[in-house]
Amino acid sequence: MNQIGRFRLGILALVLLFGLAWYFLAYRPLQAKIAAANAATTAAQAQIAADRVQLVALVNDRRHAPSLQRSLQALSTALPNQFDLAAFIGSLDAYATHDGVTLTQIAPSSPAAGSSAQGTGLPPQVAAISFSLQASGTYHQVVSFLHSLDGAGEVVTVDSLQISSNGASAGSSPKLLANIAGRVYYHA
Repeated sequence: MNQIGRFRLGILALVLLFGLAWYFLAYRPLQAKIAAANAATTAAQAQIAADRVQLVALVNDRRHAPSLQRSLQALSTALPNQFDLAAFIGSLDAYATHDGVTLTQIAPSSPAAGSSAQGTGLPPQVAAISFSLQASGTYHQVVSFLHSLDGAGEVVTVDSLQISSNGASAGSSPKLLANIAGRVYYHA
């Protein structure tokens, strides 16, 4: 190999060495910075989108604030300051008698306050007592009883309703057995 061949080989090796040095010392770190910047941009864009959704909801809430305030006041006045279990059971019995339903079981539970009971989903100033009951009657009687619960003076939610057939009497409508679980609310 002559001197020109060695010179060309040396130049080629030098270009290759500079190319590798540029790749590892400049291009790869810059590529990592670009990837990190792209990831940060994507995360920021996702956060901006979430913030915009929240802003729209807040603007909507602000627009409806007077209506929400009236609803809150109405709900606050509907909640009794103390819960009277005997009066509630009396109300259930009166609704059942009025609607022709027979109550076979009423089982209230201990109160769950919003501030002390985690996972209740209640505000701190509201408490709830869960109850379960069994009622039997015809379809129309059971539906009428549920409507009476809905229109009751107490704030009541029905969490579950299971209806099964209780057999039919000769010449009358079939009897249903309704298992109802719900909650009644009051100020804590």
